[in-house]
Amino acid sequence: MSTAYSGDGITFPDSTVQATAPKAGMVNRIINGDFNVWQRGTSFPAIVNGGYFTDRWRVSHTRQELVVNASREEDAPTATQAGIFTQYCMSLTATTVETTVDATDVFSFLQYVEGINAASFGFGQAGSRNLTLSFWVKGTKTGIHCVAIRNSAFNRSYVAEYTIATSNTWEYKVITIPVDTEGTWLYDTGRGFGLDFTLMSGTSRQTTANTWAAGSFVATANQVNALDSTSNVFKIALVQLEKGSTATDFEYVDY
Repeated sequence: MSTAYSGDGITFPDSTVQATAPKAGMVNRIINGDFNVWQRGTSFPAIVNGGYFTDRWRVSHTRQELVVNASREEDAPTATQAGIFTQYCMSLTATTVETTVDATDVFSFLQYVEGINAASFGFGQAGSRNLTLSFWVKGTKTGIHCVAIRNSAFNRSYVAEYTIATSNTWEYKVITIPVDTEGTWLYDTGRGFGLDFTLMSGTSRQTTANTWAAGSFVATANQVNALDSTSNVFKIALVQLEKGSTATDFEYVDY
């Protein structure tokens, strides 16, 4: 009998390849996009600039008077909505707010994707390729929010906008991003790129939406200040970044 897959000491005949062969590759380049792993704890009051909370995710902010709490919450889109059951989301809320945003102010949470995991995207290489970012979001503050991709040198940035239409309601967002063909991008164990979700930004960190820019930008001028009230809560779940122009079902990875 001929075989179509052989590996790890196991051989499958042709007739069983479709059902039993492992899925090739790493679809979602965001690790812990379902916010399932919290090795450091599940509640982080007054999280500091550069502080990590849920695994792989960290905070970037410049306004020290601003106090924001990060936590794991048992709140998520339903299995009917998302097509997959997930228990948790990541939640951010300000206990000391910032109503006046100065030019250099910024607050985002982000994940750095290792260059080895990002290499096949082909950042910095010629040709036309797309990535697709998908996620579920639930925010008190409606309006335009931003998400950005930046290289490790912080001199290449792409900012996309999405809109929270209904307050405190889970909404699904899909954003297609063209791969940058310029700049320097790491393909080793260094930072391949960072994915930033922005909640507040001053003018010095703002750029035009949907275009690659030379500089370190995380928002547009349309970004709302989601940290201007202690009543505001921002929640996110099931973050996935994958090759191509189509969002696929969230990739479940064994715990």
